[in-house]
Amino acid sequence: MNPNNGMRPTHQRPLSWLRLLGLAVLALVAPYSGVDIAGAKKPHLPGVGYVEQLVGPISEIHLERDGAPVALALLLPLQTGDRVTVNGAGNELHMRLGTRPQVITAATSPFQIPEIEVPPGFLTRLGSTLVAVGKRLTTQYVHSSVPVSTSSRGKDAPLAMTLVEDGVSRISPNRADLFIAWDGGTAPYVVRIRGKMKGDIARQEVGDHTRARLTLPAGGIQPGTIQIVVQDGKGATTQKTFDVVSPSALPTAPPELTRDDLPSELHAVLIADSLLRSNRRMWKLEAYQLIAPFADAYEPARLFRDCLEIEQTCLSH
Repeated sequence: MNPNNGMRPTHQRPLSWLRLLGLAVLALVAPYSGVDIAGAKKPHLPGVGYVEQLVGPISEIHLERDGAPVALALLLPLQTGDRVTVNGAGNELHMRLGTRPQVITAATSPFQIPEIEVPPGFLTRLGSTLVAVGKRLTTQYVHSSVPVSTSSRGKDAPLAMTLVEDGVSRISPNRADLFIAWDGGTAPYVVRIRGKMKGDIARQEVGDHTRARLTLPAGGIQPGTIQIVVQDGKGATTQKTFDVVSPSALPTAPPELTRDDLPSELHAVLIADSLLRSNRRMWKLEAYQLIAPFADAYEPARLFRDCLEIEQTCLSH
């Protein structure tokens, strides 16, 4: 009887002394060098959250991934195992993990990002978009170390309304409110919106502020040319015209932004950014309408709003 049961005998080549030496060195060095003998690269982990707000100097807030520092930015996707450290009293990092808000302070540092049972799908789908938009918003945050308030903007300057590009700006119809901002002049102010017919479509008296939210008639403003006028307490005025256009005239939203898994405030910021990338001068006012309702409670929207009001190039693409 064949002792091998009909199977072809196999022969192993003896290990050379060079190979043995190499394996021995690797076994000794690996535990101290971080070399993963079992596999090459670690698999890419899906995002489980993102950075929502920074409070304090960005130099006092640190993020590490696999032991290496990561440049911190707003909207940055976070992964399980990331390590967050906040230094200094009063400094904070606000994040959203899954659907839950989380605030990290010096007292709760270091904080390691936990596993999330069902990570939001949009974090993986929109990772590069979130990073690109977040970098621009973070630049604005660094430039404005203190929040810009309505009472701190240039009241001694001539009355101006840079948010509206005269004869170029366009917005969509069927809205309940119109958000507008201006600069300079002397309080109090009166804001008027006028259409083709004589008389005001909407009017609002404003005290010591340079922003207004005007309530529009039922059904919004019909397509056509609209005039907006701001008059200050000394009688100085600034006026601009913009066009109300059919919704079909708006740029088509990127398909990755059309799914319903995005939080409404984040969706508004990303859609507004896509409008600016399409044509900044034409769609700046429309972008402002999207983010203004969220600006008081959502930091990315606040920075976006302040950019559109004050710095003409702070969100340049």
